[in-house]
Amino acid sequence: MKALGARRAFPTHFGLSALDPDRLFDEAAASLRRAVSLAEEVVVRGRGAPEIAARLREESLAAIPRLAEDPALARRLGETTSYELNAAGIARYLAKRQAG
Repeated sequence: MKALGARRAFPTHFGLSALDPDRLFDEAAASLRRAVSLAEEVVVRGRGAPEIAARLREESLAAIPRLAEDPALARRLGETTSYELNAAGIARYLAKRQAG
């Protein structure tokens, strides 16, 4: 998406606001790399998607202090971001990558 050269991005999960697309895509790529790294640590220990999901949820709470202070906001994020679905997708990616 970054290669398309967008001048603005309008993510709508928490209300419409214009963001710098280069920064948004750079942060998203870094976040995805962190999630894959976290999942690799879990898989190396012989665990699967449920533990990956739990770790992704924990990381979100640690990265955004307001989530720990506001259970309603944390619940809202959990409803818009499926930790289980993200974990399943990353676990599938890791399995396919390992299979070659």
